[in-house]
Amino acid sequence: SKSARRSAEHGFTLIELLVALGILSLVATMLLSGMVSAGAFARRTDRNENATAEVSAAQIILRQHIESLRPAQRLDAAEPTMDIAGDDKMLDFFGAPPLGDPAGGLRKYRLMLTAAGDLVLFQAPELTDHFDLRARGVTGWKAARLLSGVRTLSLSYYGANRMNRERTWRSIWLNSGSAPELVRVRLGFVEGDPRSWPDLLIRPAVTTDLDCDPEIRFGKCGKST
Repeated sequence: SKSARRSAEHGFTLIELLVALGILSLVATMLLSGMVSAGAFARRTDRNENATAEVSAAQIILRQHIESLRPAQRLDAAEPTMDIAGDDKMLDFFGAPPLGDPAGGLRKYRLMLTAAGDLVLFQAPELTDHFDLRARGVTGWKAARLLSGVRTLSLSYYGANRMNRERTWRSIWLNSGSAPELVRVRLGFVEGDPRSWPDLLIRPAVTTDLDCDPEIRFGKCGKST
């Protein structure tokens, strides 16, 4: 009939509707998959950016403190000795207090890796009767965690010392009249960690050499020319 023909011309058959729904479903699935992939990519990008920022912040803090270390002199040493002690796992030195700290006075700083995998910069007042600043423990020290999830820490020092005047990299800096010319900080992260730590080379700004101090006239400069 004419009515049926008009309905066929202007409407959809059941098969056509099913095909159209199938196409729409496929398109929706593709769009949803793209949105999920884009979201995962954005999250990965955010994580990588946060990890990079975290490493950069830790390096900036270490550079600021080690560059500005102070040439405090040990009073218990037979020879004029700068109060800096470092090995491949720990570095002790004196420096200025953190910005905004109302207490004033020098601080003793200790950089080390804890058993929990935290890279920590400890600090304590220069003058304290509560604990021994040269003891290996850190009870009573104030801790600032720089990074977590760290597997290895390796410290080394460049310069000449009293025992060997050759300027070279050393794993120990101890009983010297001067600060090392360079401090190198290397870190390794746990397996699967996306973070990367470029070698951090820091040049302490202090140039004092107690072995060459004209007032002390010790007469055997530690640094060779």
